[in-house]
Amino acid sequence: MESFGCKNYDKKNNSAFWAVQTNNTVEHLYKVLINQLKRKYPDANIKNSYLETCGDSAAVNCIIAVDSDPIISCPGGYRPQSDCLLAEYHNDPNNFIKFKKLGYSPYDIQNNRVFSTYPIAVKEVFNKHCERFCYQKWENIIDFLKAGQSIQLCLKNPGHYIAVIGATKDKEIKLDCIDSWPKRTGSHLFQLAQKEYEENTYETCVVYYDK
Repeated sequence: MESFGCKNYDKKNNSAFWAVQTNNTVEHLYKVLINQLKRKYPDANIKNSYLETCGDSAAVNCIIAVDSDPIISCPGGYRPQSDCLLAEYHNDPNNFIKFKKLGYSPYDIQNNRVFSTYPIAVKEVFNKHCERFCYQKWENIIDFLKAGQSIQLCLKNPGHYIAVIGATKDKEIKLDCIDSWPKRTGSHLFQLAQKEYEENTYETCVVYYDK
């Protein structure tokens, strides 16, 4: 069996090494708000759960894969979770002028849902480099991984961002992915086969570099 991947690919089995969105500030606020709305509007048929920051968490996991957790310390010593900082940047109205220049309206959407925002946000929050690509074939994804780069993909069903950090080749090559929503598959680590990549991921991806 052959495996290859990013700088920290050997940490793939260590769940504590990766960002988990279900334990961050933004998701907690959503959860509390939803529960409050359900109590206030019992007939509104509000869903029991809601997750929002998978894009930010996947981006941070891509950075961790090629470098390390980009933790920032506040002047008082508090160290906010990295994916929360990225979510804050994405949804700070002071940044909407920059996003508007990308060709969409950032005022009525959670901007962490938009692929094209990540190169700007990742650079300005963490001073890390990533690049958006479109129409990437399976072979392109494998080439990125062999070059030590991580890839942020978005599944169509469910609509959910993931971080690809390596690949394993047995009878076929499968992508080794970190999921910031471990409950979805039962683990933070799962594999993506070529067929699912081609049928269940969007054509856009963001590639992260160690520089």
